[in-house]
Amino acid sequence: MESAIQDLVNMRDIDSLYEVMTENDDFMYCLDAAEGLIILGDQRGVEFLQDATQSEDEDISAVAREMLDSPEIRRKRDDLQADKKREREDLLVNAKKRIQEGKKVFIYKSVYLSASFFLGNDFAEQGESVPALNDFGFEGWEVAAFVGKVGRASPLSADGNLSGGYFVIKKEISADEISELDEL
Repeated sequence: MESAIQDLVNMRDIDSLYEVMTENDDFMYCLDAAEGLIILGDQRGVEFLQDATQSEDEDISAVAREMLDSPEIRRKRDDLQADKKREREDLLVNAKKRIQEGKKVFIYKSVYLSASFFLGNDFAEQGESVPALNDFGFEGWEVAAFVGKVGRASPLSADGNLSGGYFVIKKEISADEISELDEL
């Protein structure tokens, strides 16, 4: 690890390490900063190194794998996963408590629909039925947001038009559906 990065780790300067990891032009320096974040217990370092293992640059991907496989980093990753699991369990306990108190709790997921699903449909002013979304609506889900995906790989979207999109859907969990939280 570079001495400047080690100094930031010693100072526990997570913000500066994150800035180095995301903004430095020297990718190896970025990897060192990611390693420093992991040592300090920041999950973003793990995510960065995991992404780096997919790099087309074999040197970068090899160094990232080596860092992730080191005993110290592996131990820190296990600790982070255990912490994340405990936090999630606490959130679920609190969500169940909120439901029992009559307060609202929502769950979310995304559904991708390609543009070809809509092609050929003549959408009238009053709208057209969307069976894939209706099926979710019948189960209590509602659309919360839409994130369009611009495609360039498909001949249908070579001009940069939407190739489809992700519908973020949400569902309020009622007291009689509380067991659905255990499936998340």
